[in-house]
Amino acid sequence: MTKGVSALSAGNARTALDHFIHALSVSPSSDAHYNIGLCYYSMGDIEKALEHWKRSIDMDPSKVDAHVNYGNLRFTHNKDKDTSIFHLEKAVELDPKDAEIQYNLACVYEATGQLELAINMYRRAENNGLEKAKVHLRNVMAKLMNEKKD
Repeated sequence: MTKGVSALSAGNARTALDHFIHALSVSPSSDAHYNIGLCYYSMGDIEKALEHWKRSIDMDPSKVDAHVNYGNLRFTHNKDKDTSIFHLEKAVELDPKDAEIQYNLACVYEATGQLELAINMYRRAENNGLEKAKVHLRNVMAKLMNEKKD
């Protein structure tokens, strides 16, 4: 795995993929699947990235980064809001202080019209130190007020 991590850090996803696939064949693990997903994502193969992040989650349901990547990509690539929200909510549950995860979930809530949930999550992200959440929080609050006027 170490050689794969080094190759991926150096920007060589193809070499890293070979190392991670070998590591997976020797000792199947959530980490190996997660890293294979990163390689495929870096190489532009979204479906294989999703497949390996899902396998990573199946092997270790507490793998926060796999939930985040899987959830984000299911929304941005597949437009699968329910699966995206499920995995991002799980990631927030597993790491309740991570403002970036909260922000990502808030963005999905906002994009799907769940404005009150978005406001709550943007607030949490802001309270955990994510400055960019402030602007989005104000915008969503304005949207919600406009909706209530109509």
